[in-house]
Amino acid sequence: MAWPKISEDDRVNIPALIDLNGNSRLHWQITFVKSLATSFVGIFNVRLPSIGSTETLTPGGLPIIGSILPYMTLLPIEPCATLEQYITPQLDHAFAQPHDQALYDFSLPDLFDRIRTLAISAIPRDDHTMFVPVLVHMDLRSKNIMVKDATLSGIVDWEIHSSLPGCLGATYPEFIRYDAAYDPKYGIQPRLMPTKECWPLEDQAATLRNVFREAAGALSSDFVRALDTGEILRQLLELVSCSTSSTEGMQAFFRWEQEMTQRRAPKN
Repeated sequence: MAWPKISEDDRVNIPALIDLNGNSRLHWQITFVKSLATSFVGIFNVRLPSIGSTETLTPGGLPIIGSILPYMTLLPIEPCATLEQYITPQLDHAFAQPHDQALYDFSLPDLFDRIRTLAISAIPRDDHTMFVPVLVHMDLRSKNIMVKDATLSGIVDWEIHSSLPGCLGATYPEFIRYDAAYDPKYGIQPRLMPTKECWPLEDQAATLRNVFREAAGALSSDFVRALDTGEILRQLLELVSCSTSSTEGMQAFFRWEQEMTQRRAPKN
């Protein structure tokens, strides 16, 4: 995907350009989020041959897929063909770490078993288009999204990327998320810090998510379907990578799992 050429002076990041807390006009917020949707869908539409990470290209320009680097997955993931092969090593590694059961008022082995069951049941097996590997930027945080005139002008730091099934490749921009690791009640991703002080409040974020979803849906129904079908699995793997190394994180993971279990329970 080709971005317009921009100079270093043009590379203004999100907080410097637009105050997403509402001090700028909503018009500019919507313009910006719509441009993000266009770019996110464009990345999603890049299809790759298997799960992994692009190492190089063949003389004919075809990608050669290698291992996913241990940035968002805790450990290197060898190229693989199925979601189960991608998920299982991450769960095995996270749950094999030393944890002191005495620090918790719930059974860790039981939690790990339920997480495994939830992960497998969350795979969208009735829609095989969601298994097609797509290009994924593994660090689409605000610092790597460049904007100019309230429109996305480039995405940097592409060395941190992978090829994942479509259901894991579609996502909302992090600064308008209030789910899982980004939900303040779990205390995993602090929102009150200098790099995130311009992030929108919950009601404003919900409005911008709707704008993003509508703009993305106008370009690709597959992208929106992936947003929905992969939601729980994306959250689960994100929590595996960022919450299983601390007592507080494990407690947050437990609360999240309880909520997801209740949410997926059959309605009477």
